[in-house]
Amino acid sequence: MSAYFPSGTTGDERQEVKMNYLDFFFDYIHDLQKTRSKILVCGDYNICHREIDIHNPVSNKDASGFKPEERAWMEKYFNSGFIDTFRFFHPQQAHEYSWWSFRANSGPITKAVPLKSSSLWLSINTAFRVYTKTCGSSILPL
Repeated sequence: MSAYFPSGTTGDERQEVKMNYLDFFFDYIHDLQKTRSKILVCGDYNICHREIDIHNPVSNKDASGFKPEERAWMEKYFNSGFIDTFRFFHPQQAHEYSWWSFRANSGPITKAVPLKSSSLWLSINTAFRVYTKTCGSSILPL
């Protein structure tokens, strides 16, 4: 499944939409599990789960995408059986990002966050991120 999770960066109303969507998605994906033994969810979660997953977690602690309630949702999601496939194979590998802001004049090696991620239910074969030295986008393919 490919999914785009809402961003809450434009204010409280949009953040509420995001949190409602997260609750809906959690229930939906667990209902789907009842009829499918293996589920792969790839896409833009718009959430950084842990401090290792974001550049400068201290200054970003209240930013949408790293708010405590979003991180708590990710914890609940992973504790329910889904796995961050990159972190499964590379639990301590820092400075690995798949998104960065052109507005902040960032790049894949400087200031970025891994908002594009994948999670897998039950079966894992491999996890990888494809990196290129030059990229014409703010997103690196996984």
